[in-house]
Amino acid sequence: MGDAPVAVENHIIQNNPFLQCDVIKIGHHGSSTSTGRGFIEQIRPSQAIISVGKNSYGHPHQSVLNILMEYEIKIRRTDKEGTIYFA
Repeated sequence: MGDAPVAVENHIIQNNPFLQCDVIKIGHHGSSTSTGRGFIEQIRPSQAIISVGKNSYGHPHQSVLNILMEYEIKIRRTDKEGTIYFA
């Protein structure tokens, strides 16, 4: 998702109403400007990867973590796990 803000997420789901995924890389290191509830509700991933390290911005933001937890999505973070692999 890169640094896509909620407005871009909304554009994606409006133009791809059946879009779903198993794993998503959370946008902008878990910033509060990305990962809207509507986007997560539609795509319904089972896992969310947050690429983040120690920072002064408060990433990942608690509001993003709350959305992911609300939808029972497994949260994986590079600041806790290091490099994340899928086989």
